[in-house]
Amino acid sequence: MIDLYIAKSLAVSFGVEDYSGLYEVIWGLNSQYPEINQETKVRAADRAMRSLLDMGHVRFHSGPEGPTEETMPTVKALGVLDDPAVWKPPLERSGLPLYWFTATDAGGDALERGEYSSL
Repeated sequence: MIDLYIAKSLAVSFGVEDYSGLYEVIWGLNSQYPEINQETKVRAADRAMRSLLDMGHVRFHSGPEGPTEETMPTVKALGVLDDPAVWKPPLERSGLPLYWFTATDAGGDALERGEYSSL
């Protein structure tokens, strides 16, 4: 079983540092839970990201060649997560849109207050 706190902490930590691909949360879970299958990691990452979007701790970005400063509305970002392919790395998503996320100021503040761990 994957601890949702770990998945959220990974996402916020990555999002504070830079634009991060959704697949990077899976890579982080790979290091924390090497014995757990990919499908379980995707489900955990999805639950974590939905929760973080609802709390306003992350925001999504998209662009044909890289992330843009423009943020995606939360409703649209939640819809993006309905496609399980968004969790695959770019080379496995040939021809499909790419999405990135960043932590919001609220997410960064929550990390600083210890609501999440820097993993």
